[in-house]
Amino acid sequence: MNTKIEYIVVHYSATYDHNDVTAKDIDRMHKARGFNKIGYHYFYRRNGMEEVGRKEWEEGAHVKGHNKNTLGLCWAGGLSSKTGPNVGVKNITPEQEAALISRIKKLKAKWPNAKVVGHRDLGKTQCPGFDVASWWASVEKEAE
Repeated sequence: MNTKIEYIVVHYSATYDHNDVTAKDIDRMHKARGFNKIGYHYFYRRNGMEEVGRKEWEEGAHVKGHNKNTLGLCWAGGLSSKTGPNVGVKNITPEQEAALISRIKKLKAKWPNAKVVGHRDLGKTQCPGFDVASWWASVEKEAE
């Protein structure tokens, strides 16, 4: 049970920006990899729709070795046909970004000491394709 959240972790789905991927699609992908269900707590479709994956109190399955006391938020995208499957890119839509910011603010209200980080800050990966800590710092600065 997540009683003390230390990290809010941003991910991408490693899918192409032209794919309208849903939480159900990610759930199928994760089950095929042996998970019992989707590993993320929240998922953001290309149109900005937020879909619940796991409940906040459920331990996630999104960062190996760091699933306890973390919440995983994933946006659909991260790959571009121009750069191929091995280069993560920040192709988050404005709608996804707005929904992601809104959720992070709500989570930070519950867990004000939680750090907002990218998957790559806790594991060897390029996910989510950009530096989340500096992005979040700029979001907070704009809110001042």
